[in-house]
Amino acid sequence: MPKKTDWTSEMLSLLGTMPDKMLAERLGLHHATVWRERTRQKRGAWTLRQSAVTWTPKALAQLGRVSDYQLALQLGVNSGVVRGKRRSLGIPSGSPRPRRVWTEAEVTLLGTASDQEIAEQLGCTSNQVGYARKQRNIPRFRSGRWVDAVLHQLGVVPDEQAAQLVGKSAETVRKARRKRGIPAARAPGWFDGHLAEMGTKSDSLIAQQHGVSITTVAKLRKTLRIPSDTKRRAWRPEELELLGKFSDAEVARRTGRTRSGAAMERMNRRIPGIDPREAVRLYRQARLLV
Repeated sequence: MPKKTDWTSEMLSLLGTMPDKMLAERLGLHHATVWRERTRQKRGAWTLRQSAVTWTPKALAQLGRVSDYQLALQLGVNSGVVRGKRRSLGIPSGSPRPRRVWTEAEVTLLGTASDQEIAEQLGCTSNQVGYARKQRNIPRFRSGRWVDAVLHQLGVVPDEQAAQLVGKSAETVRKARRKRGIPAARAPGWFDGHLAEMGTKSDSLIAQQHGVSITTVAKLRKTLRIPSDTKRRAWRPEELELLGKFSDAEVARRTGRTRSGAAMERMNRRIPGIDPREAVRLYRQARLLV
């Protein structure tokens, strides 16, 4: 967690008098921290029209001797203002903006937190931290490890439901989902409040209770990585003999299985189905024998 900035009256008076990034450099803060406080204080953003500078002999003498960026920081203006003044006087550019020298202790911090947090600790910009980290092939810090535990559920269940599973707010989950380009879940009405049933009852029973297809229940259960409550029951020889001799519905009724299960077993064994008209005759014959 980044440290909370204690804004003094002097610091607040500088808000909006120069670009947020420049003020951040001067105060040793991240530019986003300056932007948030300026917005909270309802201060307008700095514009070029506010950049009127009184060029004292001392300021003019530094043109070309120090970088435009350094002089702009001293004067509290945009570097473009300094560059324009220097060029109008025909003065060549001074020394380039110095690169930050990283100590061994600072390097050890890279990748241990977000670039922004490291930048606020060290008093530099997040771009400088990111550049130093990439130059040393240090991977970006991943603070959102909780996402991995619920990644397969994003867009499948409502954000509020996924948030409860990982102890996060719904808005946090929503941002993580949108960041990955995953559309919001369109959960069927029967699902609300019935997640606990998944895996404790058969898919066919849940489907029957809520008036949806077994495929709908099974697909949602598999997406949520919830194992089935029952193992696949092997077909006995006497059950296999019924395949192709009776309709799939009749085989399902006699074996206590689902119609789709009977049809799947028949097709896997490449047993042709019977003619629908023959199925009616056989069904009536079977009813007479019962």
